[in-house]
Amino acid sequence: KLFPKIRFSEKRGFVYNGDVSNKLTHIVGEEFYDYLLNDINNLKERLIIFSPFMAYNRLSELLPYFIDLIKDGKKVIVITKEFSERKSKERYIYEKCEKELRDIRVQIIYKKGMHEKIVFVDDDIFYSGSLNT
Repeated sequence: KLFPKIRFSEKRGFVYNGDVSNKLTHIVGEEFYDYLLNDINNLKERLIIFSPFMAYNRLSELLPYFIDLIKDGKKVIVITKEFSERKSKERYIYEKCEKELRDIRVQIIYKKGMHEKIVFVDDDIFYSGSLNT
């Protein structure tokens, strides 16, 4: 409230200046988050993440970006497995992750039998692969 223009996410040195409109780009695992975070920093309206699994370490890296998006009036949606499909020893971490997301007003949608690992950035960019975002 005291500093309404403060940003929580870090500016990254990675910037992709190429034109990928109407093109397919292959991104290897170690480059994935550079590309994704660059696209998140340039997001106009909505981020949708399909991720069947959640890890607190990864979420802690993404939360500052999500906070900034939501603060800027943009929408963040996470689609993940139903809680009943989680192993009992994993449930605590998933409860913690989901609470963190809800606390910053990320919309969570459950999908039974989920396996997809995809990301939509606005209506322009689509990530698909084996990496759990």
